[in-house]
Amino acid sequence: MVEGEAVPVTDSGTLKRLARAWAAKWDGRWQLDVSDGGFRNREANNWPSHAFSVTPSKIFTYAKRATFGHTRHKF
Repeated sequence: MVEGEAVPVTDSGTLKRLARAWAAKWDGRWQLDVSDGGFRNREANNWPSHAFSVTPSKIFTYAKRATFGHTRHKF
């Protein structure tokens, strides 16, 4: 789990790069167009969506084995 301040990503260059990366990762199934500082999903009637960037202040990790454990990292 990551804790930190979430800031909207509205830069069209960054949004276009994210849209290309997600389309490649999901075999072209996520066709997002950049519009008005966010995305429009071609597959879902141009439904709007947004991206956020989180600068971590804390990260919590959990181990799942025979014995459970956890740790915390602070920045």
